[in-house]
Amino acid sequence: MRVLLLCNGIMEEVKEKLGLKHGKPESWINGICWRMKKTSGLEVMYLFPQNSELTFTDGNITFRSYSQKRIDRVEQKQYDEFTGILRSFKPDVVHIFGTEHSHTLAMVRACEELGCLGRVVIHIQGLVQFYSYHYSLNVPIRTLCTKTFRDVLRGGGDKKRTEGFSAARNF
Repeated sequence: MRVLLLCNGIMEEVKEKLGLKHGKPESWINGICWRMKKTSGLEVMYLFPQNSELTFTDGNITFRSYSQKRIDRVEQKQYDEFTGILRSFKPDVVHIFGTEHSHTLAMVRACEELGCLGRVVIHIQGLVQFYSYHYSLNVPIRTLCTKTFRDVLRGGGDKKRTEGFSAARNF
């Protein structure tokens, strides 16, 4: 399986290897990449923002920079770059971390043009609580209040499990 990871930051490991001193650290993704290195049959391309072209391979992971001059609008150069990467790497899955910058839209548009939009996964960060209010919007109350196998094993109750979702019923 070929997985393309599009990130908006640079892992500490990559910064050290390339001798970079700037860029916010993405330490949470170090664990993901470490596990991916140990997975056989997996080929990964990790894309990170850097205005100079940088590429290196460590095991089954290729680390590659992408250009990002502006984060507030999609630039044709970035879109073309992503289209080229998608054509050459041919990923089975495109996993995009974060939606707050223009690189997400550029990658989604490139995937749409190449017919691989159905392979895109977008990992949201920081907005989860807001979504929890809408999570159960069209789920019947009876279903929400039924004990699950997990509830039985952990001793949880109907009320505790569903209390966070009750706000959705008030909209």
